[in-house]
Amino acid sequence: LVALGLLCGGTNLNAIVRHARRLTRVQLRALGMPGRRKSPGTHVWIYRVPDYEVFRGLLRRIDLDAFARVLSEWLSAHRGALPAHLCLDGKRVRGTLGTIVTLCDIEGKVPVAVGATTAPGGEQGCARELLRRESTVLAGSTVSLDALYTNDENARLIVQEKGGDYLLSLKG
Repeated sequence: LVALGLLCGGTNLNAIVRHARRLTRVQLRALGMPGRRKSPGTHVWIYRVPDYEVFRGLLRRIDLDAFARVLSEWLSAHRGALPAHLCLDGKRVRGTLGTIVTLCDIEGKVPVAVGATTAPGGEQGCARELLRRESTVLAGSTVSLDALYTNDENARLIVQEKGGDYLLSLKG
């Protein structure tokens, strides 16, 4: 449910939980959520989505980097054609949960790779690690980066190591 919420554009835990609560009974069953019959002998099943605190507790206990790697590998394996324009950005998850860096298809608004870190100020390093991954394919794509990522190292990674192009933002 967390992965699905992120892939559908959830930028914070409230949005992820809201997305999960909007799923239909058929969708929850397809995702493998446990359910119970509405009443004995009926064919109607009830699926309960965990509450906010369950999601929060889970995210505090899991290895965010391992989660991001598995999600990125799945995205890479299921990608039909590489999008022509990607955007790299990071968002700090409220409190001490960490930072999530996403490489996103701008047209489809769908993530194609995700990184995570719990290190304070670790967004830049997390972004570089995401760009260096073997599963992150940038050939033939243009990557837009905000001012935080505007530096020689990121430009070199995108162009020389990954065969992509970039648009870098400048401030001041």
